[in-house]
Amino acid sequence: MSRRNKVLIAVGVVFLALLLLLLWLLTRQQPPAAEIPVDNGTPSVSKPLGGSLNTSTSGTVSQPVNQPAPAKPAQPAPKPDDQASLRRLASAFAERFGSFSNTSNFENITDLTVFMTDRMQDWASKYVADARAGRTVNPVYAGTTTRAINTEVVSFDGTAGTAEIKVTTQRQELTGATESGNVYYQVLDLNFIKAAGVWKVDSATWLPKS
Repeated sequence: MSRRNKVLIAVGVVFLALLLLLLWLLTRQQPPAAEIPVDNGTPSVSKPLGGSLNTSTSGTVSQPVNQPAPAKPAQPAPKPDDQASLRRLASAFAERFGSFSNTSNFENITDLTVFMTDRMQDWASKYVADARAGRTVNPVYAGTTTRAINTEVVSFDGTAGTAEIKVTTQRQELTGATESGNVYYQVLDLNFIKAAGVWKVDSATWLPKS
């Protein structure tokens, strides 16, 4: 046998041995066959979190035990009382409207324009302009303070958006450096109109002093 044939035979034997070794390794690495579950027709029941399920012999499932009571629906918040809110607005308006001095530059009126209707704002603008034009310089302090002590709802129509409220006030006139001055009572008659959902003063009239 020639040397070449011997080499070819040796190579073939080695190749065959490697092939057999590879097949043996592949056979060992195959995973076991997955076990297929058998459906025997019996339904399965999952256990819920935080409770237990009771099954009867008939195969029906009962409701979980120890279930919390259903929450009660939240009660709607009470609607705000329009008349009570309007009385508070009238009281605050009267105190600011009736408190002024010769150094305040009519701020008791100009500060309240946001609470006035357009008609009332026109009156306020004209009144302040005329008062400023006719004002004289007085070095002595003079002023009036006003405190609301009672409110009376004369009329109220929430549907039409109109109301009339009379505010009884206690007023005090001060001059110079005196600590006390003339005290009297006066009623401010306020008429309101509800515009765009907001109550506003449409007129303000001081009744005679008492």
